[in-house]
Amino acid sequence: VAELRPYGGGARAGHDDVRAVGPPHIVFPAMQRFHDALFARLGLVVQPAKCECWIDEAHIDSLDTHRGLVTRSHLLDGVTPYYGVMCYGIPIGSEEYIKLALAGKCDEIACISTKLITSLSSSHKQQLWLLTLFSTARKFEYFARHCYPDHSREACTRFDAIIHAQATHALGVSLDDDQFATAR
Repeated sequence: VAELRPYGGGARAGHDDVRAVGPPHIVFPAMQRFHDALFARLGLVVQPAKCECWIDEAHIDSLDTHRGLVTRSHLLDGVTPYYGVMCYGIPIGSEEYIKLALAGKCDEIACISTKLITSLSSSHKQQLWLLTLFSTARKFEYFARHCYPDHSREACTRFDAIIHAQATHALGVSLDDDQFATAR
């Protein structure tokens, strides 16, 4: 951390993830020294296949010069790659990368919601309501809290529609026709 600080960088670790931030010509050699120290002191070997990096496109030449075997993490929108990394489940990277990652999270939640509606809405409405209220409705809060509103607006709007549909099935009435439900 100390050797990254003069360059506006730093490093943090949590569980088995280490995040280093700073100019590539400083970060990658520092990370290599860290990897060497882990091996020398503890016998731990860093898995290059699990390492990934991201940098703003304006500085990509600097990254490619220093990253070695570390991959540039990306998501595809058809055939177009958008670059970024996931940090504790939160997408960090280009605006398109973040939007694609959040859309993928919405897809996962929509799939779960559809399964719940299919299996519970006809005979177990109370269970569906409880799962909607205390589980499904909370699944996107973490992402909404940690991403910029401009990046997450589309995904949050879609998530609201997913919750709206699940709540409508759970309650057995249209929420759009009930002024009190709409206000909530």
